[in-house]
Amino acid sequence: DCFGHSLVIRGAVDAMVDPLINVWDVAPIACLVREAGGDYCTFDGNRTVQGPDFISFTPGLKSQILKIT
Repeated sequence: DCFGHSLVIRGAVDAMVDPLINVWDVAPIACLVREAGGDYCTFDGNRTVQGPDFISFTPGLKSQILKIT
């Protein structure tokens, strides 16, 4: 999980979709994504690390990603 999200943080990919998470898996990632200028949310569009799922993405992709989830 961390590897895919680290690619978003580095700017190597535009998004990482994680269909099943635990809060301890994504809480540090959420902080790093925001510090790198990206964003994150759940499949229903809420910015939370409480799950049950998690998407990290580059700025401006939220509406497009939520259309396909």
